[in-house]
This record gives sequence, structure tokens and C-alpha cells, in this order.
Amino acid sequence: MNTIEAFERDIMYQVTDLKKFLHSLTIKQIDTDEQKQCVFTGAGDSFAAAMIAEIASDNRIHCIDPMDICINPESVKGRFLYTVSVSGNTRANVEAARVANKVAEKTVAITANPTSKLVNVCDEVIELRFRNSGILTAGSIGFTACMLACLSFIKKIQIEDIRKLFDQAKKSAKIVLSNHMYIVGSEITFPLAMYGTAKLYEILGRKAQYATLEQFCHMEIFSLQKDDTVLILASDNKADELSDKLLKNGYNVLICKPKGRNMEERLLYYTMLLQLIALYNAKRQNIKECYFVRNDKLRSISSSLIY
Repeated sequence: MNTIEAFERDIMYQVTDLKKFLHSLTIKQIDTDEQKQCVFTGAGDSFAAAMIAEIASDNRIHCIDPMDICINPESVKGRFLYTVSVSGNTRANVEAARVANKVAEKTVAITANPTSKLVNVCDEVIELRFRNSGILTAGSIGFTACMLACLSFIKKIQIEDIRKLFDQAKKSAKIVLSNHMYIVGSEITFPLAMYGTAKLYEILGRKAQYATLEQFCHMEIFSLQKDDTVLILASDNKADELSDKLLKNGYNVLICKPKGRNMEERLLYYTMLLQLIALYNAKRQNIKECYFVRNDKLRSISSSLIY
């Protein structure tokens, strides 16, 4: 099995296995007052998942880069630190937890690896149990598990028909990537814009950028070329206005309206949509291996810095 096939298999495990995963979670919701004493952190995809907790809590929870915690331990003094990491072996996460142990009220690892370095330095562990291909590939079900786990601290997760959401995502994912892709999120979808951009990097090695809707209108808009594509993950009036005005001026814009009854269903829909966009474009280009797997030199540099 090549790494693109493995990525596709992991995507499909979300459809078949997420309900079982959610039943396996034993996360107690944090009440609104206690949320103010909580910090979430992570790196890469896990940082995007941690940001979901911050935004879903109306910013009562803070999401902080793990290196910022290492530099400024006072940011977690007397607080509860939740560190999100699928592998549990990312150096920055482990160091942040180690530093936090000296000043934080409690450190908690959220990971799929119960024997990891992160677990060894944290006070408590929340294990994420999900099935995957067992092959090194771009993150899909691991990210989704982390995202839903983080959201579970804020609210009760209620997802009814995952297959329906997946089928809706498939219909919207037939997007042919252009020269440069901008993924624009608004509030809760901004972390997903970050995640979706990471998949374009990892799988296709394509140049892409992520931005909030507001900041895009101030900054990235001035770098737009006519052969670029702007993908907007939002449904508010400003998103519609931006889309209409760019289209009228000859720019390529796709606005994806959310599907689902509640926050968690909309987040899951957008997550699968972004995964499928990367997958379908890899297949269209007959790519068999993820770019980060094919590029040994860059992967070696990255691994030497993050593990």
C-alpha cells in the first residue's frame, strides 16, 4: 500500500469508526469558570486541533504554542495544561509539559500513544483509540480524533449521520487546484484552514496559504493573481461579499457553505472536505506517495527539529 492509498484508507476509517471512537472517549466537560484556568497546546495538526478548544470556548481557554510555554512558563502558572499530540513524541510538546510541571496545577497528555515520552512527563493521560492504516502518511483520522476530543471538553458531541456528511463533502471536493491556493477561514473554521493548507503541503508539495477572513481582506488579497484560487470556509455576509467582488473582477473563488446541524457536524464536514480535496488532486496527478515521504531531505530536516 502506498502512502496516498493509506491516506485514503484513514479517511474512510473516519466514516466507519468515528462513532465508536466517540463512545470510547471518557472526557469530562470543563465548566465555563474552570475553562479560564485551562491552556491547550500542540504542534502541527495538533495545534490546529487545540485551537478548536480555544474558539469553541469563546476564548475562555487559551491555546499557546508549546515553544512559547517553554520560553514563558508563567503563561501556565497555576493552570491546567492539556497537550495534544497523536505521537506523543514531539520534542516541543514534551518540553512544554516538562517545564509546565514545575508551575502548572496539572498537566494532561491527549495522545494515541500511551507509552510516549509525553505521557511519561504528564500527570494524567487521555488516550485516543482509533484505527488507522499503520503506514506513515498525512494525518487524517488522527487530526479528527484530536479535534473532537478537544471539543469534548467544551460541549457534548452529537454527530448523527457521518456517511451523509462524507457524501456531501465528496460532492464539493472536485476542485482542481490552481497555481496557488488560499484557504480562508472565519472564526471556528480558521484552524481548519490551517489544517487544510498543511495537507496541500504534505501530500502535494504545493504552495498554499491560510488566513482568517478579516486578515485576508487586509493582507493576502494584495498578492492574488488571476490563476490563483481562493477557497472560503464560511457562510457570513462578509464571506459572500468577498466572493462576489472577487468573482466580478475575474478571480477564482470557491465558497463552501457549512453542512450539518451543529458545530461538530460542520467541523467534521469541512475536515473531510479538505482531506478529499488533497486526495482527489493527488489522484488526478497520478501521485502515489505523499510529497513529505518522497522528499527525504526535507523530511530529515523536519524530523531532526521536531523529534
